[in-house]
Amino acid sequence: MRHVWWLLVLFSFSIVLEQRVVAEDGVMLPPKGSSFTYKVVVEGKKAATMTLWEEPGTRLETHTFLGIVKGFRPQIEGLSESLPARDCIHWRVTRPGQKDYRADFYYALESSSIRLYFEQTSDGGMAFYEDPLPVLVFPFKAGKTFSGNSAFYLRMPDTGVALMHEYRSKDLKSDTIEGSVRMVETRVANVEAGAFLCMNTLSVFQAKTGRLFSSARTKVEMERFWSEDLRYFVKEHSRIRMDAMIDSEGTIERELIKFSQDGTD
Repeated sequence: MRHVWWLLVLFSFSIVLEQRVVAEDGVMLPPKGSSFTYKVVVEGKKAATMTLWEEPGTRLETHTFLGIVKGFRPQIEGLSESLPARDCIHWRVTRPGQKDYRADFYYALESSSIRLYFEQTSDGGMAFYEDPLPVLVFPFKAGKTFSGNSAFYLRMPDTGVALMHEYRSKDLKSDTIEGSVRMVETRVANVEAGAFLCMNTLSVFQAKTGRLFSSARTKVEMERFWSEDLRYFVKEHSRIRMDAMIDSEGTIERELIKFSQDGTD
């Protein structure tokens, strides 16, 4: 009888654990409040890296999972269209060296996948994707691919770069972007925070912005290593190429140095 009681306890605990880390549609998520701190190295021309809200330099940044927001609707000044409500996961990025900086990312939950829907930074940056862009799909399986394209609204704050002081889309259909994600293989990623068995993914995002003299084509190639145990990525390498009046390039490296789940390191 004692063995049966222990089996019931373990079964109940497994159900609670599963509810903590798996969204209703099968997407793996870390416990609410989990945080991941990275060493970030950004190199290249600012005009390129600012397309991802990144300035050249080396710093620390922390990603915190704030939970699932049901029926989220972005609030965008100047857009009169009624935006659809979506269930989204909410991540906040902060920089320990910049107390007032934050960036909020809302990813739509759709068909066992995570798709980028809305971004907003504390310095006035904003991006809204009419059709959320693919980021990750579950369950992990090498060789799996998925893609999508979208019209999007972009507001870029003053960058201090000639010919790119600031930028703002005129309407939802003024800019376009397409993205694709391919799961390559399962492999071990060694980072400062430890060694993790990960799914290696390759993503490509290609965007067209502006008109005439302000027109630009931007291509981002991103490699990430996603840990199923941590339910987040532990390593990233991105290369950005912007073809405009003055072409520019840049790279971004992220490496996990520490993480916290349920308030423990």
